[in-house]
Amino acid sequence: MTKSKAFLILILAVLSFGAVFSLVETAIKSREPYKPLVDSKSEKGTFSFIEDFFGKRDINKPYSAVYGFLPYWSLSEAKYIDYQVLTDISYFALYIDGKGNIIKILDDGTTEPGYLAWSKGNTINEVIAKAKENNVRMSLTIAAHDNVYIEDLLNCNACWYTLVDNIGKELDAKGIGSANLDFEYLGVPPFQLDARYTNLVAFVSNELKRKNPNSKVTVSTFADSFKKVRITNVPQLAKVSDALFIMAYDFYQPTSDNAGPIAPVGGFPNKYDYDLTTMLADYKKAAPANKLIMGVPYYGYNWIVESNNPNAKRIPGSDLIGHTISQNYDQIQSSPYLKDVKWDDEAKSPYFTYFSPDGGTYREVYFENAESLKGKYDLAKKEGLLGIGIWALGYDGDRKELWNLLREEFLPL
Repeated sequence: MTKSKAFLILILAVLSFGAVFSLVETAIKSREPYKPLVDSKSEKGTFSFIEDFFGKRDINKPYSAVYGFLPYWSLSEAKYIDYQVLTDISYFALYIDGKGNIIKILDDGTTEPGYLAWSKGNTINEVIAKAKENNVRMSLTIAAHDNVYIEDLLNCNACWYTLVDNIGKELDAKGIGSANLDFEYLGVPPFQLDARYTNLVAFVSNELKRKNPNSKVTVSTFADSFKKVRITNVPQLAKVSDALFIMAYDFYQPTSDNAGPIAPVGGFPNKYDYDLTTMLADYKKAAPANKLIMGVPYYGYNWIVESNNPNAKRIPGSDLIGHTISQNYDQIQSSPYLKDVKWDDEAKSPYFTYFSPDGGTYREVYFENAESLKGKYDLAKKEGLLGIGIWALGYDGDRKELWNLLREEFLPL
């Protein structure tokens, strides 16, 4: 080959690389509908993808993902964690502003509690150390729950680099490599904001993997992503993330018109507006099952209601009669009224009703127990999901029954 030909080939190669780089840069900066920046793993079989997600498997660990969120307010309960039965723990959370910065100081001048526990507390360091000892992958949840901040960030491409730099610094400081993105935009998002969110997820995932090929990016998605216009575009997010954590709860909330199951397995359409079975059918039409983690609630709601009938109408609370409240599993199991527990057979969910002498009203509690959670785990396995998730670790206190259930359902015999 002559020197002139060799030089020409070198020039063409450089120009080709520049063209590819320019296309990627253009895709990131564009406001056009999302075009994938990374290859989808959706064509792979279940076993192949699970190997990708977990890496080299530990035969003593669960054979499906068991992904638990650990909120900063539950760190005092971390001493009760059974690490053997978990594959992933994600610390919840560091919150971000519209410029991609970690929120460290609140408006009143105090340190943001999630950041304080993460940066200054000893407990999280102990959790990370034990997770590593037990082959549990540790992640950091990056949360954005303010609509203005979410819009500002997604419309500021330069801020994406700031965000990635900040995430990288926090992960490096703790010696971990994975992240969960939890952007919860309330209401109908502006046109194409979901596309920009997907592009952000792709960008974050690419950048983290560029630094650490073993990093995993999981995205939290709404259970009703197919019933409402949401920021979580499931088909596209599935292509650019390692897994989707479906927040498969809050089907009934404190502001609902009636009391009802937090995460009904069935009941749609005759009794309930939506249920887990229908939700998973919707998700599986849009994303491979082996990329889906179905979250389950370790909590319930205690409503003020008109009567002791199931699905009773909610009464607005007041300082005089009290308010509808959220209660975790440990609190509900400690209730003096947990005597006559009934069973909603369509929802596969327990509930009980009692008369509160303090407020002079009926109260109705829908919650989860080992029986109802087993039904959800069976559903997840039947549908071939990557695994299940827990919101949230620590909500069962020092009780062992839910850990025992996880061992029975997911640990190898």
